[in-house]
Amino acid sequence: AVKLMAYIVPYVFMLKSSYLSLLACRIVNISTKYGMVSESAFGYLVYGYCHITILHDIEEGYRWGKNALLLLESFDARNLLPKFKVLCYHLNFLWVEPLQAILVALRQCHHEALKVGDNEYASFGAHFYCAQNILCGSFLPTVEAECTALALKMLQLNQLPSCLTHVSNHLSVLMLIGSKKNPFQVFNGHMNSEDELLQHALSIGRFSLAQTIYFNRLFVAFFFKRYEEAQKYAGKYLNQYAKLNIANHIFYTGLTEFYFARHSSNSKHLEIGHESLSSFKTWATHSTWNWENKLLLLEAELYFSKGEMEKAEEKYELAILSARRHRFVHEEGLANELSSAFHTANSNIDKAKSCISEARTCYEKWGAAALVELIDSHGN
Repeated sequence: AVKLMAYIVPYVFMLKSSYLSLLACRIVNISTKYGMVSESAFGYLVYGYCHITILHDIEEGYRWGKNALLLLESFDARNLLPKFKVLCYHLNFLWVEPLQAILVALRQCHHEALKVGDNEYASFGAHFYCAQNILCGSFLPTVEAECTALALKMLQLNQLPSCLTHVSNHLSVLMLIGSKKNPFQVFNGHMNSEDELLQHALSIGRFSLAQTIYFNRLFVAFFFKRYEEAQKYAGKYLNQYAKLNIANHIFYTGLTEFYFARHSSNSKHLEIGHESLSSFKTWATHSTWNWENKLLLLEAELYFSKGEMEKAEEKYELAILSARRHRFVHEEGLANELSSAFHTANSNIDKAKSCISEARTCYEKWGAAALVELIDSHGN
């Protein structure tokens, strides 16, 4: 029974994640009562993931994940390890361990899965690796080349589900670098656009795929200052059942709502932004490296929205320094860009120009040519 339930864990996650906690509890209960098998580790891992996403207890969830890995390593289950590690790093460990280290681990998981013939999780690992590359601020032209190569590899391995999700991430990269290349060409006319992909996902109940698309659209829209669009997709993301990119969704949702708080009398925008900030206050206690700069930027936007200008200026500076120290060049650029808007609003034109110049430099380092062009088109 445990072997069967462990096998269906990823499919429950993709198709009906609201049942994931029940499945995890059942595996843990049976394993505790009748004894452990190697597949019991999957139940323990997901049980930890549910601690993080449902109970908001990162420390306990991380501990369950680590113990689950130790449990699996105690069995002679080398063929299961790559699959398990992909899930560990993607679901549990990223809340505590540096995201750049998670990136390296996912790449290694991809190669390890190929060695044991697990093409499905080799493809999942590749997809998660590319997605994490974007969120870590890796050099986008290199990411784009890897996305192209890995999409072809996924299709060669006959792993269409992973490739369909992967292509949405690839499209985001192409938009940021300003390329007109169509990533859907790999499907040879069977899937021609992201709109078609989204309709396909919704029609077959692949909520995790739909949520990935909604998050990517939120992410890109915010960087291109299309705030109404960002708010629209932030809301659509919440209507899905999967729990992907939770922290990043909350981050960009919070920034979007603070923007509207300054341009609307509706108090709900400030409330939603404050909820996002509260989440990062908790998360930053578990990983300063991953979450501190995002918390500081949300605090800066909150103070700006409330008219507390001295506090806002201080938080913008700290957010920039934290993003630089923790090697998130795209978020260093974003913090500089939002700081420039803050200084413009306060008629500090020289400081605003300095910040937007720094933002341009960061986006150039990121390889986001379209964002550089957008800044230049505004005469900065």
